[in-house]
Amino acid sequence: MRTPLLALLVVVAAPLAAQDVTAFLDYRDRLVVFDRGSFSVVEGVRPAAYQVGGNYVAYLNAIGDLKRHANGRSTTLDRSTGAQLAVTDHLLGVKVATALKLHDGRELRTLCINTGPYVVEDSLAAWVDEAQRTIHIWYDGRDEVLADGLAIGAVQDWKSGDNLLAWVSTIERRFRIFHRGVVYDAADVYDAGIDFQAGADVVLYLDPQGNGLKAFHKGNFYDLDPIAPQRYAVGKGIAAWLDRTGALKVLEDGQIYTATDFAPTEFHVRDSLVVFRDQDMLKVFQAGRVHEVERYWPERWDASWGMLAYTAVDGTVRVWRKGRGEVALRERTATGFNLQRGILTITMPLNAVRIWWKGRVYTQ
Repeated sequence: MRTPLLALLVVVAAPLAAQDVTAFLDYRDRLVVFDRGSFSVVEGVRPAAYQVGGNYVAYLNAIGDLKRHANGRSTTLDRSTGAQLAVTDHLLGVKVATALKLHDGRELRTLCINTGPYVVEDSLAAWVDEAQRTIHIWYDGRDEVLADGLAIGAVQDWKSGDNLLAWVSTIERRFRIFHRGVVYDAADVYDAGIDFQAGADVVLYLDPQGNGLKAFHKGNFYDLDPIAPQRYAVGKGIAAWLDRTGALKVLEDGQIYTATDFAPTEFHVRDSLVVFRDQDMLKVFQAGRVHEVERYWPERWDASWGMLAYTAVDGTVRVWRKGRGEVALRERTATGFNLQRGILTITMPLNAVRIWWKGRVYTQ
C-alpha cells in the first residue's frame, strides 16, 4: 500500500553530473581546493575538519568556524566549536551540541535544538526531536512531522539513501518507506525486527513473515528470492545479492540479472556499480551486462558515480567508465588515490598531489 503525503515532500534525485571541485591537504597541511582546473589555498593552517560536497567544500577552520567554499570564495556560515559535519551534494548538515542546522546553498537554518538521532542526505534531512518526542523530515524549507512518538523510541530503526528514508515505527510496528513524496507500507514487523538496507531509490529487506528477500525500487515492490540471501548490498538505484546457490544477482532498473552463476570471491556495490572478483579477475556489472575490466584483481581500487579507478600491474593508475579504460597517471610512484564523483585525487611521495579531471592530469 502507499499513502500520498500532502505535507511531506522529497525532491527528485538530481541527475548525475561530474564533479568539478575537490580538496586536499598539501605538504604544509594547508587546505587546497581544486576547482575546474585551478588550485587555490583557502586555509593556511590545517583545518579541524573538511569534506567535499557537490561543487563546494565545507570545513571547520583551526578555531572551529564553519566555512563553505564555492565559486572561488569562502563564506563563514557559523562561529562555534565542536561541530559535526554531514556533507552531501546539495545539503550541508551541522550539529553543534544538541542543535541541528542545515545549509541548502542559500542560508543556514536551525532545524532542531534538542536533536537526537539524525540523518542528512542529498535531498532530505530527518531527525528525532528529543524534547517533543517527534520524528521530523525537511525539504525545501519545510519541516513536517513524520511520526509522533508519544513515548520514547518512536522509531525502532531507520536507514536512508540520497532521496529515501526507510524506518520501523515502534508503536505501529510497521516498516515504511518515504520516497518522492509518498509513504509506502512495506511490511508488518514483529518482535524480531527487520533486516534492511537503503540506498538511492532502492531498499532491500528480508520479509519478516517468510524471511525471503524483497525489494522496493522507485515505487515498485519485487519478490527477489523466497530464501534469505547469503549477503546483500545496495547502492544508487542498484542492488546485488548472493542467492542460496552462490549466484550473484543484480536488481537494476526493475530487471533482475545473474552476474555470475558461481559465488565470486568478493563483491561490492559502489554507487551505481557492482564490482566483483571472479577467479581473481576484476569485473563490473553495469547497464545490464558484465564487463571484464582486467584479468587480475588490483591491489587498490575505488569506484564512484559509474567510474572505477585502480592500480595496474605496471604501477600506473587507470580509470574505467562505460566499458572503456584509460591510463589516468603514467607515473608509477602513486601512494594512494581517492575517486569521488568523477574526479580522481592521487597522492604521491612527499605528500604531493595529482588531480585527474576530465581526462587530464593537473599538478599544483
